[in-house]
Amino acid sequence: MRKSIPPIVAATLLGVAACGGSSSPPAAQAPEGMSRIHPATIVALGPGSITATGPISNFIAGGFTMNEGKGGGFVHVYTSSSTSVAGPAPFVGENAVVSGTGVAGGNITATSVSQQIVTPAGILSLTGPISNTTATRFTVDAPSFGFTHVSFTAQTPIDGGPPVNGEIAQAVGAGTTSETSSYLSIWPSPPAALAATGTVVAATALGFTLNVDGSHPAVPVVLSSSTKLSNWPVSVGGVATVLGAGSLDRSIVATAVNAASPTPGPTASPTPAPLVSPIVLSPGAVIGEDNQFTPNSGDTPAGGTGQVVDGMPCALSMSENQYHVHAYLGLLVNGKQIAIPDQIGMNVPGPIASGYTATAQCYYDIHFHDTTGMIHIESPSTASLGSSLYTLGNVFDVWGITVNATQMGPFTGQVRVFVDQVPLKALVAGSYTEYLGDPNAIPLYSHEAIWVEVGPTFVTPPSIPEVVFYTEY
Repeated sequence: MRKSIPPIVAATLLGVAACGGSSSPPAAQAPEGMSRIHPATIVALGPGSITATGPISNFIAGGFTMNEGKGGGFVHVYTSSSTSVAGPAPFVGENAVVSGTGVAGGNITATSVSQQIVTPAGILSLTGPISNTTATRFTVDAPSFGFTHVSFTAQTPIDGGPPVNGEIAQAVGAGTTSETSSYLSIWPSPPAALAATGTVVAATALGFTLNVDGSHPAVPVVLSSSTKLSNWPVSVGGVATVLGAGSLDRSIVATAVNAASPTPGPTASPTPAPLVSPIVLSPGAVIGEDNQFTPNSGDTPAGGTGQVVDGMPCALSMSENQYHVHAYLGLLVNGKQIAIPDQIGMNVPGPIASGYTATAQCYYDIHFHDTTGMIHIESPSTASLGSSLYTLGNVFDVWGITVNATQMGPFTGQVRVFVDQVPLKALVAGSYTEYLGDPNAIPLYSHEAIWVEVGPTFVTPPSIPEVVFYTEY
């Protein structure tokens, strides 16, 4: 909720400055319980205008001093009764987002001040089955960590009842090889993955609260050191999308928080032409506007370059693979189809013949031979061809791009995903439903069609085209 600084707060700021002190007003205390990093940066700079983030170091007459970091350093920020403030009144040690008039390294006359949400330091997040429970401790078997000891006290907030052997714990707290928990959530089965978008209400000792809708006006969001914060600074009063696991009725343990960007995404066409004609796949075709990614073909430097990716080696040959299925990935940006690059998952690819690359120095189990969007999924696994070995997130990891609720590689804006999973050997996919979770978690099946859309303008079923496969699986 945004508000102007009330006169009593302005007077308090002036009073503190007049005394030469650097402590915060009593009504504006920093959240306790988690140490936090203090990022500082100039976010946006225009003619006479600036937006910067950084920690507040002390109060001065008429405002405060903050550290803009590289490119600005310590600067004076002046506030008035017309300055819009989201969250508490400014306090020393707060990570602030300040917008107003000024230049880098110079004074800022603030039009708005909000509290920046930052990743806590030294905080571990573990999720997994519980064992060896005592009155103050248990063991959790967490992926990537293995069996890890978790300690808790009578003061530790616990959702879902006390820890019980065999149930699932979400444990967040200080530690590296073991954890002293500051928050526990206990579940009878693994908590659901979810994405929630709303307004950041307030910072808390655990993270922040998110106003999702009228039924969920203050969902607790729990942060750890591994939580990824991206795009525009996540700040109180701003709009953010939280990716993680939990429920809106209890809490979300966040793996990523993506704030709404201050710069517009791809230009929206008011009424994009409906895409109703079916897409008939054929080897070597170009489907969509080509060469919209960097690089135009193949993986980015962050993707597969011959190393193991998500457990997948770069194999010298695909000829002996027993599991071989195909799926489809389409991309719409404000209603316009963008071609998926060819040679993704193919390291040092061979020549292109009739739009199709058949050879490479090595191949990942997930790869694209052309720009049709057709995903080739091959593995030496003896799994049933009706099963799923990989997820859409594995595709993006091999490719080397980031996809979340507000980003698809270089394209930014609200992201929506539509999926149709069809029976084995069905050749046409087109009965789409919206996927509301993390798109990276979508399992890949034979002849499944997945459309990622970047808005704000969207094409929705039944205008999203059917996809017709030419392969048996």
